[in-house]
Amino acid sequence: MGDIAQTMFDDVVNALRIRNSKNLSTWKDREDILDNFQKEITDFLVRVMQDNIIVEESKELASLMRMSNNLEKIGDEAEDIAIAIEAIIDDGFYFSSQALQDYVVISSEVSKFLALVIQEIEEENVNIMPEAVTLVNNVNQMAEQMRSSHYSRLMEENCEKEERSLLTS
Repeated sequence: MGDIAQTMFDDVVNALRIRNSKNLSTWKDREDILDNFQKEITDFLVRVMQDNIIVEESKELASLMRMSNNLEKIGDEAEDIAIAIEAIIDDGFYFSSQALQDYVVISSEVSKFLALVIQEIEEENVNIMPEAVTLVNNVNQMAEQMRSSHYSRLMEENCEKEERSLLTS
């Protein structure tokens, strides 16, 4: 499930960089697979929880359910990104070179975060929080810096009119 979410995210964000909507063509199938996996996993875990289990097992099952839900949410977010990218490509909209560079950098950092989390879930490593928090903080800091840089470009009128409205949200 994690590999599907990672591949979906990577294909979707790379579609804008290379302006290839073919990379977007598989997002819906992958999102459907993630939705189905999440439902099947949740149904199974609920059945297991209804058996006589000890508190530790119950906590583990709840944790597995949260992981499944979170991986499915990654698919939902990638779906939103895919829809926006499809509109960008279909409308013939182009980012400035700086905006595209920012997009590539922050997408790469998010992809690193996803890879870390998915790998550590597979390895059942419970000590990933410090590194995960660092990556999330990096993404948040990048987003703020990039937004500020974009505002500066807007003030200097170095952005196309369409880019102005799109990137300030």
